[in-house]
Amino acid sequence: VALLGCQSVKSHTRAAVPPGPFPLNAIAQYAGGSFARAPHYLLEYARRYGPIWSFRFFERRIFVIDDADAVRTVLIDKQHSFGKSRMLRLKPVMGEGLLTSEGPLHVRQRRLIQPAFQHSRVAGYGDVIVAEVLRMIDKWGEGVPVDLRAEMLRLTVTITGAALFGTDITAETQNVRAATEELVTVFPRELSLWTGLLNRLLPFRPRPLDAIRKRVDVSLARIISDRRAKDGGDDLLAMLLSAQDDDGGMSAKQVHDEAITLLLSGHETTANAIIWALVMIGFYAPVRERLQAEIVAVVGDATPRYEHVRDLPYTAAVFEETLRLYPPVWAFGRRAAEDLELLGYRIPRGSTVVMSPYVTHRNPRYFADPLAFKPERWLEGDRPPKLAYFPFGGGARGCIGEPFARLEAVLTLATIFSRLRLVPKATTLPDVAPKLTLRPAHPVMMTPSRRGSTRSGIPVKA
Repeated sequence: VALLGCQSVKSHTRAAVPPGPFPLNAIAQYAGGSFARAPHYLLEYARRYGPIWSFRFFERRIFVIDDADAVRTVLIDKQHSFGKSRMLRLKPVMGEGLLTSEGPLHVRQRRLIQPAFQHSRVAGYGDVIVAEVLRMIDKWGEGVPVDLRAEMLRLTVTITGAALFGTDITAETQNVRAATEELVTVFPRELSLWTGLLNRLLPFRPRPLDAIRKRVDVSLARIISDRRAKDGGDDLLAMLLSAQDDDGGMSAKQVHDEAITLLLSGHETTANAIIWALVMIGFYAPVRERLQAEIVAVVGDATPRYEHVRDLPYTAAVFEETLRLYPPVWAFGRRAAEDLELLGYRIPRGSTVVMSPYVTHRNPRYFADPLAFKPERWLEGDRPPKLAYFPFGGGARGCIGEPFARLEAVLTLATIFSRLRLVPKATTLPDVAPKLTLRPAHPVMMTPSRRGSTRSGIPVKA
């Protein structure tokens, strides 16, 4: 216990460490991968210890923050003082893509890719998104339950292929989805202490992440080859293939790494966000009725378009409130590259600072009635402090695809509910399953219908 560093110090001074759980408790949870399995204890500790708590992980200290100003310091004000921490373990799959690269390489790659997500280009993706959603719901039978997870994953993969890669990747959808499922299942184990020790002791042993990379490589090679065979186009993949700056173009490997990063990380997170939005709409009758009334008033019998989005503020608010309670990226960390201070405590070089949107989005300091699903809070003008709400991260490492994800979600909701309603088969909200992303713990079955449900609202599970 002495080696691990018992924490009974409560004084809020520069020399002290923040309060926190008994070290052996935290070590057992952290070493077993609990950071990748359940955010509930993060929420419990934040309520018990306040805006910053910590524990010692052998020679390194882990700091967990639940404070908007501190999050802003890490992600924006002093972002260059931090590295990517344990997410770098995704490199066997994603190589040196935007999610895992650092330093000058990350800056260069982001500069080359950023034009694909500028307003003028994102607007052009609207018709592609709506066309794929219509293709999906046209296959749904009236009164026949659908599995939302399977449907939304298939949808977001095909949208990524059509909008960002400029090609039909239907033939590769099953393989990409299977690889993503393996990644979501395997990656939490990669975060555990025991896996880290095993990798050091047996560095050449076969690793699951390597097998996932090989599986996706097969599909991506076909996608890139198909895109190279086409002339013209201004989609993201065409941009990657022709990207140039003062240092020349992207290497074939770099194009591959960026494409695999956008393909895997983009569709999984957006799919889960849309699933949770559909769940909340299904269970909250007043929300569903107001949302459908807005969509009918704006879209009518027409097909939703990009131009409709600005006139759908409540639909957008439903998505924002969903991201507040169910952020797909529910926790992430940064490694301190130098000594600095947070909330009055010294953060030594090499320490890890963990932030959890799931926790901070439930903080009553920033959100009144934080466990209630209230989309109208985003329409009332009293916005929370910057970085009290950060479902897409922030700063130079914030999600580059945020504008695309927001458009995809709002147009998907508008298209679905301009045609039908979805009635949940379950009678209670699904539990959360925090893996690489925050997803429902069980399949979500909903029945397409043109008749509304009479179910009343159900409290959100903390």
